[in-house]
Amino acid sequence: MTSAERVMTKATLEELLTRKDKSKKELTGLGAGSEGGHQRQALHDDPATEDRKNFLRAQIAMIGNLEDVSIITPSEDLSKADLGCIVELEYEDGFKIKGVLLGPDDAQIARSGEEEKTVEVISFMSPLGQAIRGQSVGAKVTLTKPSKQEVKILSISRANI
Repeated sequence: MTSAERVMTKATLEELLTRKDKSKKELTGLGAGSEGGHQRQALHDDPATEDRKNFLRAQIAMIGNLEDVSIITPSEDLSKADLGCIVELEYEDGFKIKGVLLGPDDAQIARSGEEEKTVEVISFMSPLGQAIRGQSVGAKVTLTKPSKQEVKILSISRANI
């Protein structure tokens, strides 16, 4: 997987596709074409309609291209932290968290499952995600920002994604 590759769960991809489709349909309904409308046409819109069109265009652009997305499939091997795994971590000050290692897009999507209400999302691109990915239970990793601290992996389990 390259650092530029977009990675997310199937549920996140479906949610983003739905949001993008709804935004495109609403934009078309407001008189803007599927390419976002023309500026000449926008001159005839009231300010509230133009604001809404701009918001929808921005939302579509932020979602971006979803054609080449890689779907996260939880690893069967739970000996090392990887995408789709829940990791329980303990900071050196005793603070504990449970997080599921996912792509950055997954952190933006609201979930309704019980598991997601009690588990944080850790992006595999974040400093913490990069440090723990590929590590085993008992491993200690050192984070340097915002301050230097050690984090220990207490457990690794499969997420229900």
